[in-house]
Amino acid sequence: MFGEFSWETFLMNGLGFGALTFYFYTLYRIFDNLSKVPIFSNSILIWLKVFVWTNFSVATVYFIFWNFIYETKTLKVIFTAFPFVLIGMICLFAYDFFKKGYQLQSENDLTI
Repeated sequence: MFGEFSWETFLMNGLGFGALTFYFYTLYRIFDNLSKVPIFSNSILIWLKVFVWTNFSVATVYFIFWNFIYETKTLKVIFTAFPFVLIGMICLFAYDFFKKGYQLQSENDLTI
């Protein structure tokens, strides 16, 4: 198999795989914290917030790279970046849910 490989190819693939690795690592940390006994913890709040910002930043970087640098069709880029924005919004809702649960659990621990 033959092909032309440039530094740009290695850089883009390295950044893409690095972002994908960090994306799945944050998911691993969230599911790891969900399996622990106090489900509403400060650690899960931190990792949910990181996951929300990871989704929004991946969508933004994807949109910028493919729309402005490679000059791809805008509609195609929007449809490809939309799932990351949707997952980010759903996780933002989950973050607020867990934040409220953590506050209620902390207040309950103080009354006992």
